[in-house]
Amino acid sequence: LLRLRQRSLEIEESRVVTISSKASLTDSAVRILGAVEAGVFREAFEIPLEDQETLPIGSERYGPGAFALEVRGDSMDKRFPSGTLLICRPFDAESERLPDNKFVIAMRRDARTDQVEATVKRLVRTASSGSYVLIPESHNPVHAPLPLEDLGEFSVYVFAVVVAAVTAV
Repeated sequence: LLRLRQRSLEIEESRVVTISSKASLTDSAVRILGAVEAGVFREAFEIPLEDQETLPIGSERYGPGAFALEVRGDSMDKRFPSGTLLICRPFDAESERLPDNKFVIAMRRDARTDQVEATVKRLVRTASSGSYVLIPESHNPVHAPLPLEDLGEFSVYVFAVVVAAVTAV
């Protein structure tokens, strides 16, 4: 995970945020929970609480439960190069519609092992069938769209919506 202390970071909206060594965990800080694969689904993991860092940029701006994940991989390198921090808000499938043409954190759970894998992609609703597809935005042609549908023993769903990106300058 990137060491963020004493670095300047640029937010997608062209604001620059300086991360101070005095930054501490507060209710208004965004916690960096772990990493997300920009590629195929990979095992999701969370950094132990005592090792998590925070971005003191005000989680209230992004909604309750806002968190950050570091991008790893190249399937989204046109938009989010590896190392980008994505600020996300949890997605509530019971009260929200799927976010068409938005960047999302998608999860895949194996019903047999209960293993959870994650990826970041753009979620797009297809005009022909009305189904949803996870679209990569990559310079690497090996990455292909992935359907957002249950696949037998795997359930696939939107876990969070990306609301901002922070890249190193």
